[in-house]
Amino acid sequence: VVWDTDDLNGVDDDGNGFVDDLIGWDFIGSDNDPRPTNFHGTHVAGIVGACGDNAMGVIGVAGGEGAGTGALLMPLLVGNNAPDGSILDDAILYAADNGARVISMSLSVGESEAIEDALTYAHDTMGVFINSSSGNENSSVNFPATDPHVMAVGATDHDDVRADLATWGSNFGPELEVVAPGVNSLSTRLGDTYNAGGGTSYASPHVAGTAALMFSRNPPVTNQE
Repeated sequence: VVWDTDDLNGVDDDGNGFVDDLIGWDFIGSDNDPRPTNFHGTHVAGIVGACGDNAMGVIGVAGGEGAGTGALLMPLLVGNNAPDGSILDDAILYAADNGARVISMSLSVGESEAIEDALTYAHDTMGVFINSSSGNENSSVNFPATDPHVMAVGATDHDDVRADLATWGSNFGPELEVVAPGVNSLSTRLGDTYNAGGGTSYASPHVAGTAALMFSRNPPVTNQE
């Protein structure tokens, strides 16, 4: 059970400025329902935390072995068909202030001082590990993956080489720090379905899930360590 509907009381019980934000927040609609209309975020989330050992679908990198044993997810909606950079900083600050240990972004937006400040705060002050997809234009790494507080993630194929397909190619450059599987990745989709897809968006959550597993084994470890 994701939440107890009896807890939806219309009151900001924890005093964080968000009412009934039991599982996350929709920064587009300013409400407590972060469910998207596009499958992208659901696919990303499944790669991190789809529950294992339940004879259903797929298992996420940090999905655990049965209900309640995997990583906890905090879905924050910052766009449906495209990310909105004007509210991304708010989502980053929310995650950092509400207990996230890992922030995973599968998006690209224009550079802004507000986002850079939010990333600095999350990483340096709150100790959050942050990773982001490098982009799919077969070109240079996109922002926010270029930010020094973010681990830039590229995509590889099943032969463990850079993904370079006819329709997209994994971005690369000096900011790139790690690569992960990003071609034909099977994961969760809307409507209790599953499908495969490709892109650095699906490589990035592999890194986030791995970071979550590492922190679960050694909670005091720092980002640098």
